[in-house]
Amino acid sequence: VLDNLVIGHSFMVDTPTYTSVDLEISFECIVRCFDMTGRLVDESNFDGSTRLTMDVDELPQGAYFVKVYVDGKAIVNRKIMKY
Repeated sequence: VLDNLVIGHSFMVDTPTYTSVDLEISFECIVRCFDMTGRLVDESNFDGSTRLTMDVDELPQGAYFVKVYVDGKAIVNRKIMKY
C-alpha cells in the first residue's frame, strides 16, 4: 500500500515488511513506531532528505502503527505488518 499527499506533505510507506520500513518523506518530522498496546518501539528524527529506513528486524511478528509527527502533532498514522 502506498499513501501520499497527506496535509500537503508527501509520505509513502510500503507494507508488509520483514526487516525494515522504508519511508519517503519530504519534510522534517519525528517518526514513531508503536506496537498494538501503544508501547513506543522505535523513534527516528528525520531531516527531510528523501528516505528513512526504520529497522524492525528485532521486533516480533505482528501489527504496528507508524506515526509521523510535525510540530508535536501526529499528521499520519499507518498500520504495518511485520512478518
